[in-house]
Amino acid sequence: MSRPVGSWDIELQWAINHLKGDSFKASLLKLTLSAVVYLLWEERNSRIFKGKRRDEGMLIKAIQSAIYYATYSWRGVANTYSNWELSLSFGLTDCIFKKPVLAAASVSATNQATLVAGAAITDAFAINQANPTVAAVNLGVLV
Repeated sequence: MSRPVGSWDIELQWAINHLKGDSFKASLLKLTLSAVVYLLWEERNSRIFKGKRRDEGMLIKAIQSAIYYATYSWRGVANTYSNWELSLSFGLTDCIFKKPVLAAASVSATNQATLVAGAAITDAFAINQANPTVAAVNLGVLV
């Protein structure tokens, strides 16, 4: 989604008009708006009352972290291409998506172990996406 940024009133009206419902996209964008407003307000208060300031990069990282941790417990999101693409653009873990239901008779014990190991690897790399070395160490790949 790309559009020019407007005044606060224009942005608020856009949010009211476009962020209706409880779809994954609407929920994620409402969360993002909330995180941005809250953390900018927190930064403003820190500058005014404490004389402390963060640079833009630190503020962006704080917003990204707030969104990541707020969505980490989300489950049951429809596993569609658009939801997957949106989650990737936000750097979210894939554990939020509904897992496909496999018939127990068609999945051997070996395949079940492989599926579980694959999910663990995916989650470990998603959690440590900013630092692949940490992910590799956590998985025992590097010593």
